[in-house]
Amino acid sequence: MGEEEYKVEQIIDAKQQQGKWFYLIKWKGYGPEDNSWEPEELLEHSQEEIKRFNQTRLKKACDSAKSL
Repeated sequence: MGEEEYKVEQIIDAKQQQGKWFYLIKWKGYGPEDNSWEPEELLEHSQEEIKRFNQTRLKKACDSAKSL
């Protein structure tokens, strides 16, 4: 039997622990109760979503810094 591959719908948050990045994942077809923290190395098929999340987070940080 093959493993079912879960699809990332959205990356909600990120954190760094012990030098590794973890992302809070909203899985496609699943409710918020199934969101989970996943290490970056397990998200090799989700590099576009990670890139998009990081760009959005950087833009928000820059926008809030400008408003100070």
